Amino acid sequence: LDSSTTVVELAKCLAQSSLYITVITNDMEIAYILAPHPTIELICVGGYIRKGYYTSIGFFAENLWKELHADKLFMGVDAVDARYGMMNYRIEELSCKKLMLQQSNRHFVLCDHTKFSSTAVLQICPASAVDLLITGMELQQPLEQVMAATGLKILKV
Repeated sequence: LDSSTTVVELAKCLAQSSLYITVITNDMEIAYILAPHPTIELICVGGYIRKGYYTSIGFFAENLWKELHADKLFMGVDAVDARYGMMNYRIEELSCKKLMLQQSNRHFVLCDHTKFSSTAVLQICPASAVDLLITGMELQQPLEQVMAATGLKILKV
């Protein structure tokens, strides 16, 4: 589980589940939510903690991501763009996000509808690298159609 407010909501749902899973995260808030769960094994990626965001980044985090592998990645983004795909504002997060993509089989992006009308300066990955984007019902159909035309599969919940 990547670090984002939307992915934190997924972690809260997982905390209420009876799933037997292993979760790898670089988000200290997500780790705090899931650590007490009796059937969730938790691997917390350490490193420099980005102030105000509870996210581990930098040399130590990057090197640990290189040693890990996950079946599924649930990633947050700052923007979704038809031309550039999944975007991010913060350069210090980019390496970890790209490593998470490399070290996982299936890629799910979790974001709210506002990310579709935002832009950011850094490309995390093209839309074609995402297996499924999960967003809220608030996403307007014209924006959904533009992104669907890129081949991106979108699930509105």
